[in-house]
Amino acid sequence: VGKAAEDALKLFATERELTLRQAVAKSVQAPGLSPMARRGLAELDHVLNLLERDINTMSPSEAMNAVLQRTGYWSSIEAQLDTDPEAASRLGNLQELLNALAEFGQRATAEGPAKLSSFLEEVALQSGADSYDAMAPAVTFMTVHLAKGLEFPAVFVTGLEEGLFPIAAGNYSADDLEEERRLCYVAMTRAKERLYLVHAATRRLFGRVSANLPSRFILEARVAGGQGRSLDGTDDQDTQTPYRSAFEPATPSAPPPLTRLKNGMRVRHPEFGLGRVTDTSGSGEGMRVTVLFENGVARRLLVRYAPLLPA
Repeated sequence: VGKAAEDALKLFATERELTLRQAVAKSVQAPGLSPMARRGLAELDHVLNLLERDINTMSPSEAMNAVLQRTGYWSSIEAQLDTDPEAASRLGNLQELLNALAEFGQRATAEGPAKLSSFLEEVALQSGADSYDAMAPAVTFMTVHLAKGLEFPAVFVTGLEEGLFPIAAGNYSADDLEEERRLCYVAMTRAKERLYLVHAATRRLFGRVSANLPSRFILEARVAGGQGRSLDGTDDQDTQTPYRSAFEPATPSAPPPLTRLKNGMRVRHPEFGLGRVTDTSGSGEGMRVTVLFENGVARRLLVRYAPLLPA
């Protein structure tokens, strides 16, 4: 369905006072659509009908995975891995979304199991700055950008780890690092009385648990004369924070064990369960495997983002 067909469908929906979903269902009546566009919209309507039928019986992560698989969105991004440098990042973001949904699904509610609609309501995009009430007895969550111009009695700056804040090297330059440093300064100066600089010992990111070094910005704050104590109450002034520059090449290391997957190996996926590797291609971070799971479904996975464990 191209741009012209999309515009024609929107016009049809406006004239008939229909939602876009209703317009898709009635696209056979819409004027100005090519035969190819009509076939595409008919296929989309079929997929949406199946999702609407099944989605309320699924867990949030199952529902989102069904959307990604049945619409072909996941496979379309996988097909771009060799040609689009942003494709791997998009897959990583989708995997993080599935991780968040899996964690949300583990929280039962008084009304019953958590549903995808509840998750969407919980994470509905809302500006922390727009809803900020200085008199409310509550914690305000917001990005550094949204916090510009505001001040708070106490501020927690989280995620201060190498590879996260500042972000990992990749194609970033020294100018990019300086911009990250300016952002960190903005975050720190939002505090009027107390400032907490927080880094995690381990973090689940892109489906994997990693242990990153504390951010260089913590050390720089100490060198600049910052006074403080660790959250366990011990004095941290003499603590040296070791880190490797995000702009220095990483020391070569052996690939993770699961990059050595072989045909016939049994593996476990937190969402799909037990399975057996039936095909492998590529190597290192570009390695892909096909896994036949016990439910009879075969899935093509990028090992870098698939949280596979040996069974």
